[in-house]
Parts: sequence; C-alpha cells; structure tokens
Amino acid sequence: MDKKEILKHLRIMGITSAIPLEKLDLDKLWKKKYQELISQLSNKEILNEELIKLNSSKEKLDLLNFKTISKYLYLNEKEKGKDQISQLEDRYSDKKLFELFKSKGLSYAISKKYEKSIFQYSKAIKLGFDDSEIFQ
Repeated sequence: MDKKEILKHLRIMGITSAIPLEKLDLDKLWKKKYQELISQLSNKEILNEELIKLNSSKEKLDLLNFKTISKYLYLNEKEKGKDQISQLEDRYSDKKLFELFKSKGLSYAISKKYEKSIFQYSKAIKLGFDDSEIFQ
C-alpha cells in the first residue's frame, strides 16, 4: 500500500492526526468509528456502504505494523504544516511572518515540542531579520 492509500484508510477509520504508538489501538478506534456510524446514519443502505468501507480499511491497516502507520501520520502532519506556512507566506509581509514564526517557535518550545519549535525558528531565521533573542 502506498502512502495515499494508507492515509485514506486511516481517514475512514477516523484517524486524521498523529497519535502516540501506545494509543494506536485499531480495534478500539474501529469500534468507536463503528458506533459513530450506527448512531449518525439512519439510511440502512448508506450505513451498510460506510460499514463495508470501515471494515475493509481496518483489514488493510491490520496488515501494517504500528510504526509504519504512525510514520505516515507523522509525515502527513508535517506536510500539512508546510502547506499552512505557504499560505501564510502569501498573506503576510516578511517582517510579520518573522514575528509569527518566532512566536510560534516560542510557544512550541514552552510546550516542549522542540522539533516543531526548531522548524518555526528556522523559518524565522531564513527571512533574514536580525533578532538575537531567538538564540537565547
């Protein structure tokens, strides 16, 4: 299965963002999504179609190991972040972007999400403004 197909099956299962390996229990996530579908869909035909998709996705994801699933979720999160940054770059001046990336970097550092913090600070630094407080 390629990345696109794995992400499609994860979405069908209701998994749209990275979750820690220890919380990645496909059986529990399947059950939760199954119960959601049962309670939300009253049309039997549509419900049956959605349940078939759900069961098929679960079967395909069961063939993968948790590390592979987690890796694809993580990579997808990173790509989403890059897309959002590209959209921001189109709307803001370089100075405003610098301040935005710097403040996001600080908030990630405070919440101990160091990889995200470094990514945000790197974007700020690439804009070329001299602000030595980033390195403090």
